[in-house]
Amino acid sequence: MFEVELQLGATDESHIIRTIEYWDGEKRRWPNRSHTAVLVAETINNRFFNVVHLLSLAVPIIGIQANIVQAGNTRALHFHKVIDSYEEPEEAETSQQPYDEKHWIENYPGTLDCAKWYKALLEGPYGEVPTKYF
Repeated sequence: MFEVELQLGATDESHIIRTIEYWDGEKRRWPNRSHTAVLVAETINNRFFNVVHLLSLAVPIIGIQANIVQAGNTRALHFHKVIDSYEEPEEAETSQQPYDEKHWIENYPGTLDCAKWYKALLEGPYGEVPTKYF
C-alpha cells in the first residue's frame, strides 16, 4: 500500500510529518500489508531532501518531484523520483512471456495510444525513438 501526500509548491515540515503520519496510521490499521510513504511535491529542496533521506532509513519512503514541462504547444506533467527506499517484495520466479504490441493492444489499448502519442511528439525534435515492449 502507498500512502501519498501531494504538496503544491515546495516541501515543508508539515507535509513531511503528515506523510509519515499517514503511513503510520495505515500501517497500524493494516499491519500485515507492505506500506510505503510517498511525498509528491513541486520541489523537494536540499534541506528537506536530507531530512526525508534520513527518515527513509526507518520509514520506506518515496520522494517525487512533479513539474509541468512544455512540449511544443502541449503541457505535460513530468515526475522525477528523487528518493526511493522502497524495496519490491521478492516473488517466486515464473516464466514470463515476452510482451509484444498485440499484448498491449488487447490489454492496455489506452496506454499504448498514449505511448505512441508521446513517441510521435518526441520524434519531431529528436528523430527516431525505438519502441520497446515489456
